[in-house]
Amino acid sequence: MIKHFNINKFYTTYKFLIFLIFSTLFLPQTFILNEDFNLASAYEVDPGSIIYSINSLFHFPYYNMFNGYHTTYYGWTYAVLTFLFLLPFKLIFYFFEIESNPSTIFLIRFVFYLIGLFSALILFRLCRKVLGNENLLLSLFIVLLYIFSPFTNLFYFIHPETTGILFTFLGAIYLLDYEKKYQKKFYYRSLVCFVLATLAKQQFIISSFILTIFLIFLFFNKNKISFSVSYFIKEMMKVFLLSLFILFLVHPYAFFMPFKFLFSQGGLALSFSAAKNNLTFFDAFVLWLNLYKSHALFLYLIILNLLNIIFVFLKQQTFFDKIFNIICLIIILFSILIFSIGNKANINFNYFQAIYAIIFFQLLFFLKNIFHYKFFNRIQFKLLIIILLSFFSFKNLNPLLTGLGERFSYKERLAYKSYEYFRENLSSNDKIAHDHHVAIPF
Repeated sequence: MIKHFNINKFYTTYKFLIFLIFSTLFLPQTFILNEDFNLASAYEVDPGSIIYSINSLFHFPYYNMFNGYHTTYYGWTYAVLTFLFLLPFKLIFYFFEIESNPSTIFLIRFVFYLIGLFSALILFRLCRKVLGNENLLLSLFIVLLYIFSPFTNLFYFIHPETTGILFTFLGAIYLLDYEKKYQKKFYYRSLVCFVLATLAKQQFIISSFILTIFLIFLFFNKNKISFSVSYFIKEMMKVFLLSLFILFLVHPYAFFMPFKFLFSQGGLALSFSAAKNNLTFFDAFVLWLNLYKSHALFLYLIILNLLNIIFVFLKQQTFFDKIFNIICLIIILFSILIFSIGNKANINFNYFQAIYAIIFFQLLFFLKNIFHYKFFNRIQFKLLIIILLSFFSFKNLNPLLTGLGERFSYKERLAYKSYEYFRENLSSNDKIAHDHHVAIPF
């Protein structure tokens, strides 16, 4: 009992440390760039557009994702979470006639901070579930690696990827619970999380779809006695209808305006798949592959994943461990293949944020499986792992701090100076001719 108390005490202490580190870095970012919607867009185009799109959900027709540019195309799960959080505040602003624009922008940024924080805490919970209570310190450093991300703006540049990552982590936790406890509630919770991850952004459909197939396979594998064709069709219909119901809750106007929904999604897909300079699939695949392996952490974890597959078959690990390790590798490879087909227009490392959760699955299950060998399950070896994790974390710390520092000096930059000039020198009746392809002299 004393040992159990000490473990829970350590677990709570480490969670508080995660909260403290994450909040020290990213909570201050919620208090800046909140003066005006136009300033937010001028300083950071996508975050500003997303902020404006979320605020547009409170315009008639209410809760319509087509009201804003970004929510027309993606980011629906993040938009819904923010909308629900904002709703009581918006009612207060309305009834008490409070000027709400700066407060609304702050609250939208604050929700984004909360989503990032919860994703880190849920990863810590996942680490504890996979690695056990005896590796809580190691789990802490894995979470720090997640926070000090190679995607340096992941937790302050407003975008829906953190929401997708959060629900991927949560879906994996429920998947593990279902595999161990065989309770249907975990099966459905995991399924709901993977659907919500997909609705965060289209890139998550690859990992969510493959993990959902694995989840369904586990479900039927545990129900062999009752398996039949009719039973299979019945259960698959449940999955399909549940997914449609979640889509309806998140984006009802996709059903009210189906052609607009389909055309917007088709247009988005075509705009990204259009090749630049006659780029072929093979050329795009090579570029995406080189981009992936150019980041050491991603490359090393692929190698560890391959070694892990060998380990689990040599050690005769559980069926779940064998398949799950192969699935992680398949998701990475399929993602690069699909990106090569569907995104030839913008080959950028940030698109790998959609599989950021998967590289932590690779790391966790590699560590879990090698710890079955006595040679590796030693304090000295675990300390070496912590040192390596710290190396990769601190390698990303400098660009992260640089990015955070630059945002704090936003009033010294062109976007704010232009905003300030227009606000002080132009009246509401003045008009400005603007072409975003032409620089404005200052």
